[in-house]
Amino acid sequence: MDSRRAEAAEGATTQLTLSEQARMWGRVGLLLLAVLTHVPMYYLWRLLRLPMPWPRWFLGRAARIAGARVVKIGTPLRRDVFYVSNHLSWIDILALGGASGTAFVAKAEIGAAPVVGWLAGMNRTVYVKRENRLGVAEQINQLREALADNWAITIFPEGTTTDGKSLLPFKT
Repeated sequence: MDSRRAEAAEGATTQLTLSEQARMWGRVGLLLLAVLTHVPMYYLWRLLRLPMPWPRWFLGRAARIAGARVVKIGTPLRRDVFYVSNHLSWIDILALGGASGTAFVAKAEIGAAPVVGWLAGMNRTVYVKRENRLGVAEQINQLREALADNWAITIFPEGTTTDGKSLLPFKT
């Protein structure tokens, strides 16, 4: 009997209240609106070969919609820079990309993801295959080309956390 009560109590705590559901669907709607407005402009700028502000603007708006309040101190470098950063959640990507316009290094599986891979490609993500030890030279060349094209690049070398709070040492 006590186990059923515990399961019922656990199930009750995972359900969203009506206001939480409304807030969640509001954020989903705002993200969809951001995609529907920014993506066509991205392709228009690309067609006209204009400097591309749209990925940075989209990431910044998505971070804001997700609840992040980013404070920039100083002027972020936008070219000829290689950022090495800690990474605790996907909001880090939205915040850093929106604040600085940086591209990211990501595992190749991200590029194959249906929507996320498409959006990451628009932000000039450099994909690496971690298990492809023989292709490391090719992957380093991709990063060199990105830096030579004056992109800012960010890498999250730790790759994981132990308990969601503390970071593991950086990987090689």
